[in-house]
Amino acid sequence: MSLASGDHIGPYEVIALVGAGGMGEVYRARDHRLRREVALKIVSPRFALDPQRLARFAREAQVLAALNHPNIATLYGLEEADGFQALVLEFVDGETIADRLAAEPSGLGLQEAVPIARQVAAGLEAAHEDGIVHRDLKPANIAIRPDGTVKLLDFGLARALASAAGDHPAGPTITVDETRIGTILGTPRYMSPEQARGQAIDKRTDIWSFGCVLYEMLTGSAPFPGQTPSDTIAAILSVDPDWRRLRETTPAGVRTLLQRCLQKDPRQRLRDIGDARIELDTVIASRTPSSPEEPRAEPRGRTTTPWTWMRALALTSALVAVGALVFAAVVWTRPPAQPAASAVHMTALLPPGVTVTRGPGMVLSLALSPDGKTLVIAGTDADGQRLYQRTLDRPDATPLEGTEGALGPFFSPDGYWIGFFADRRLKRVPVRGGTAVDITAAPGYPAGASWGTDDRIVFASGYVSPLRVVPASGGTAENLTTPNGGQGHRFPDILPNGQVVLFSDSNQMSALDLTSGRRIDLGPGTAPRYASSGHLILRRGTSILAAPFDAARVELTGAIVPVVDDVAIERGAGGPPHLAVSPSGSMAYVPAARSYALALVEPDGTERLLTEDLLLENPQFSPNGRRLVVTRTRRAGEASDLWVYDLESATPPFKLTLTGGRAPVWTPDGASITYSVPLPNEQAGIYTRSADGQGDPRPVLRLSRFHWLVGWTPQRILAFGQMDEPLDGVSRSSILMVQGTGSKYVVGPGDTWGGRLSPDGRRLVYYTLDSGYFEIYVTEFPDTGARWLIAEGTDPAWSPDGSEVYYRSGNRLMAARIDAASGVRVLSRRVAFEPFTPPLYDDYAIHPNGRTLAVVRPVGDARGREITWVLNWQEELRRRMRQ
Repeated sequence: MSLASGDHIGPYEVIALVGAGGMGEVYRARDHRLRREVALKIVSPRFALDPQRLARFAREAQVLAALNHPNIATLYGLEEADGFQALVLEFVDGETIADRLAAEPSGLGLQEAVPIARQVAAGLEAAHEDGIVHRDLKPANIAIRPDGTVKLLDFGLARALASAAGDHPAGPTITVDETRIGTILGTPRYMSPEQARGQAIDKRTDIWSFGCVLYEMLTGSAPFPGQTPSDTIAAILSVDPDWRRLRETTPAGVRTLLQRCLQKDPRQRLRDIGDARIELDTVIASRTPSSPEEPRAEPRGRTTTPWTWMRALALTSALVAVGALVFAAVVWTRPPAQPAASAVHMTALLPPGVTVTRGPGMVLSLALSPDGKTLVIAGTDADGQRLYQRTLDRPDATPLEGTEGALGPFFSPDGYWIGFFADRRLKRVPVRGGTAVDITAAPGYPAGASWGTDDRIVFASGYVSPLRVVPASGGTAENLTTPNGGQGHRFPDILPNGQVVLFSDSNQMSALDLTSGRRIDLGPGTAPRYASSGHLILRRGTSILAAPFDAARVELTGAIVPVVDDVAIERGAGGPPHLAVSPSGSMAYVPAARSYALALVEPDGTERLLTEDLLLENPQFSPNGRRLVVTRTRRAGEASDLWVYDLESATPPFKLTLTGGRAPVWTPDGASITYSVPLPNEQAGIYTRSADGQGDPRPVLRLSRFHWLVGWTPQRILAFGQMDEPLDGVSRSSILMVQGTGSKYVVGPGDTWGGRLSPDGRRLVYYTLDSGYFEIYVTEFPDTGARWLIAEGTDPAWSPDGSEVYYRSGNRLMAARIDAASGVRVLSRRVAFEPFTPPLYDDYAIHPNGRTLAVVRPVGDARGREITWVLNWQEELRRRMRQ
């Protein structure tokens, strides 16, 4: 029974039948609740008793629910009503590649085909990273929206790789009914040789189909044609594609990519579709966006006749005449403006095992050369930190010689040198690598640098830092500014005239006239940067914004508009975005994680995923290790709350807090959880509530300043940290303990952060910026006597037996074994977990068994390695400004 216009399946009103296939029928429908159009993919009631068909239907739902990518049609839900089962899918209003090829039988041309193929590869890459093979990739299953976005459709034949390997480790492909073996599954024209033989398949079968689709887009014909399905399969198994059909203008990179995709032996085939995406990014970037379209391929068998020569001669004469007219017009008129180049988005990946360096402090991780063709990335691997370089003509990022320990890269104006921070020094190295040249001392953590056209470098280092200037050839740095409090002056950016430098003062933007010494206030924002399009780029909150900027008058001249929404921000309220811009119009940034996962990690690396959410912080195990509490933020703009997980039963987690909360610690008996209610909540302070959620929260101490919890001693003494009143304009922070209805200082006032109490309650570990660099110390508790330096780093914690101090060092979680027999002495250090890229502070915990870690990490395998590189982004910015 088919549906008619006006019929309903649950809340969805049918508009029209779109198509039908082996799964059932697809309808265009209206979701009146959310006021959007959707696609309903249904299984008719006459198939309701067919368990194999319903199993395939359920499998498609499970597959689609696991995928979330801009180039994959989104699954909104599963609906069952009136005997119908329906997938509720994103409705893609556009034509398919099959439609395009029907209108263009000679092929689409490079400028159209390559960007489409790039998006197809990106969608497949996301599916493969989730262990999913499409298995029926073809032009009819690839839709193109009017705005050019490509969407992969119909994962009805897809199956998780893990399931395939687990259910049938060595057997042939499973048929559509999951019972017979050796049956061909897919569309013959695009199936791989192993698929055609009914053998076991993996993601390389999609790579073969991708090559078939790209070949057909470029030539207008299938690489393995046949009059019948049997003829086609015979060609797939025994015939090579006719490479002569590719146009002479086809780039060598595209030819090589096609040949690697269409290798009959899967062992010789391209192994990862991500490599195809990277190659196509390189092709797109290397081609002039405004170059003329390649001529359409001539159909095979066409011959040149005398009439062809006559037409060519006539055309040549006409062109000569037109050329003369054009020459005359150029003399007397101004040439028309050329169409603006479109923005091109690419993805650059650091090598496996290398992640973008994040922290500690206000570190900047990216730099773009003035011509926008070279991207430099600060990366961290098992051997330490260094710079990596990726150029437009190469698909991979390579280490830059002479940059060991480097942070905060920046380019000289001529593009020949790369400056960076390392070993508390400011240095420079030739762009091709080599021996680093020392410039000057840069104590404290890096806070940005800019190289001016007068060959002087303005930089900042340390917590409450002034701007300083030094000749690029080296020497003693001189102070340019004097901070009057807050977080110092950071992130300098010298304007092209060389006379004005932009910078941040806490969360305010300023400019300094280097000639007159005059300081100019530019309003709220962080890390201002000048773009050659005449705009100021800045950060407010988690958004990257832009505003028209008059560099001569040093003032904003128009409205501020959003530029990028998903840029990673270095942790802390005053942290910079991991973003770089070049005068040529290129931009690069580290994408922010769209969600985080909380996982339990065993020593052998196996993980147990507990939850995913927008933001997760501060996991803490109960004293007996059976439960875990974590701070969760479920939606943007909502307050964070505490959730409690039972690790030894199937009991669902429950929300502990009623009015928001963060920074939890367990009471020594494990019966209660103490936590912070942060500002601006009117009830801000420290509270305790029963760990089972019973009863009302009990106030411990009301506080009117930013604060965090440190922990309880076995003797039930509670320690916490807080921001203090500024002294001489400089912010201060301390660690205190609750005493009666008030509190008593333990460490500080100073620049003291974090903090955890040892299991016996006799020692306190914390980190400080008193020296201008993040350093971890252990002191006695509650006495404030001697203290012992453990390491440079942040976010320290104790092992359950008190024999090790864990801490964050760059992108690693480290553990220092100590001897506390007399004082505290570090015996050894080891890497406990990497890459360690949590969103904020104290985002890990050690189980009482001393082996299991609770770790907060970004969702996605490429997170930490991925950089988005945008060419011609300023044209996109201009369009936004005109809207």
